Amino acid sequence: MSGAVFLVSAHIQRERILTFDELLLFVHIVFAIAWVGGSMSLSLNGMRVMGAKDAPARMHFLRQAEVMTRVFSVTGVVVAAVGIWMVIRHDVYGFDQFWISFALTAVIISALLGMFFFAPQIRNALVVGEKDGADSPAFEALGRRLGQVSTFDLVLLLAVVWMMVVKPGL
Repeated sequence: MSGAVFLVSAHIQRERILTFDELLLFVHIVFAIAWVGGSMSLSLNGMRVMGAKDAPARMHFLRQAEVMTRVFSVTGVVVAAVGIWMVIRHDVYGFDQFWISFALTAVIISALLGMFFFAPQIRNALVVGEKDGADSPAFEALGRRLGQVSTFDLVLLLAVVWMMVVKPGL
């Protein structure tokens, strides 16, 4: 008898339609995965490539990073917008909760870094690399600065993930 109940229960669950709130959460998580995972991958690859002293590889990496800053801008906006929308939709959550206000602030900081630091600095590094070479002292300095800020940004994003999982104070 319990096997029949399981089969009926499994069938009912398969027929269940995704709720709007579940869809919002799904979109929020998928875009966060793309943003945080992409940032981590880009940061780790950047450390490897920039430390290798291979000028063509460095320039190729920066061209990829330039494209990814556009991708991260979109994912950041979607993560923030859907997160805000979910907080507004639910009485359980509020902007006065530390984990939400911290995460929202960190997401905004990271998005602003992408738009106003990473994008122009990557473009600048590409210009310096074309003009002076990707092994020049000026290029090296830009690469170090990009790496340092990238590490900060990644730690910030990982802190957001931690806050979303643990929800301290809830």
